[in-house]
Amino acid sequence: MAEYDPINHESEEPRSRTWEGGCLWIGIGVIFGGLALGMLFVFVSMTRVSRIDPDSKPEVTVIAAATNTPLTESETSPDGEGMEDATPTLDIVVSEVFSEGDLVEVSGTEGQGLSLRDAPGLSSTVEEYGLESEVFEIYGGPIDADGYTWWYLVNPYDKTKQGWGVGRYLRKISP
Repeated sequence: MAEYDPINHESEEPRSRTWEGGCLWIGIGVIFGGLALGMLFVFVSMTRVSRIDPDSKPEVTVIAAATNTPLTESETSPDGEGMEDATPTLDIVVSEVFSEGDLVEVSGTEGQGLSLRDAPGLSSTVEEYGLESEVFEIYGGPIDADGYTWWYLVNPYDKTKQGWGVGRYLRKISP
């Protein structure tokens, strides 16, 4: 056996340099541990039940297409001539009788909706539209104008949606 030189820290025989891989196993352990934690995180996030706030309610905004309140036929020629001399006549349409506080729904507009105006009458400005089957509460009326019976309507779920509507297109519903 070769003698060991304590000064140079060498022996006469070359020492075999084998690496035992202690550091390699630590690195492999860290890599596999990181992968395992990553997979656990993905699994937990995919199977996690989302929490829903029981007090939250969904909000729906419906924007209706513009429509006009239909008019009854008047005495004019089909080609539009003679309109200056013709006096239009409107048939008075009898609608249901409502009272303040009644709940009504828009009905009979064939999907076009009901014009809600700032005042009773066909020349008034259309402020909103009531959709077919939309519920309103009667707040005022009746007022007869332009051959129609007008009622002041307010949406009970959205108080900003309100106006004068023709009673012909309303149907009373039970609360």
